Amino acid sequence: MSTEYIDDFVFHNPAGSFFQNNNSILPPFTDYIRQHILPKSDSSSPPIKFLVDAYSGSGLFTITLSSQFQQSVGIDIAEQSIEYARKNAAANALPPSQAKFIAADANELFQSLRDYPPDETLLQFGPKRVVYVSCNVHTQARDVGQLVRGETGEETAAAEGSAAAAGKGKKVRYDIESLVGFDFFPQTGHVEGVAVLNRVDGEESQTAEMKGVESEAAQEPGTQA
Repeated sequence: MSTEYIDDFVFHNPAGSFFQNNNSILPPFTDYIRQHILPKSDSSSPPIKFLVDAYSGSGLFTITLSSQFQQSVGIDIAEQSIEYARKNAAANALPPSQAKFIAADANELFQSLRDYPPDETLLQFGPKRVVYVSCNVHTQARDVGQLVRGETGEETAAAEGSAAAAGKGKKVRYDIESLVGFDFFPQTGHVEGVAVLNRVDGEESQTAEMKGVESEAAQEPGTQA
């Protein structure tokens, strides 16, 4: 078993389990995530109260970010990782009401969304803010591209020829706030990518307004829509 000290937290991990492999860069890395996990203060929007840490491992982000949320939930398919995540939460004096862990497939984050294909689930749920951490910048670029384009619901169903899924989803897309690489793997061609994205609100209402204007214009004599 290994023991890691990050910031003011302690983490215990069994041999062979997943954990970030470069302790020297973890403090600035976790600090960057902490500084960007929530949007800048906006009094017009309700605060974000809950964190869902998909593929949480033994709880690095779930635990280190827990003070910023009403409740943080870590989800990982590896039962041993979840077992140690719970132990790590207890070691850091975090009750289950503040840091909760679930052994499950992260593709099935929410029971009510299991009708949707896994690659559409994030866009169907439409969280206000996404911080996407990945050691594979190629798949990260692919996924971020889908989030930015809002490829889901009707458009995805049509592209895949799935009539059953057509019309289920609404268009949700994201803008990139920042994209940063951390050199966890010195002397290699690999970096840890951190993409911060914000949901773009208001596009649906703007589209509906435009359709209404076009409809009214089409009904007026001598006006071309």
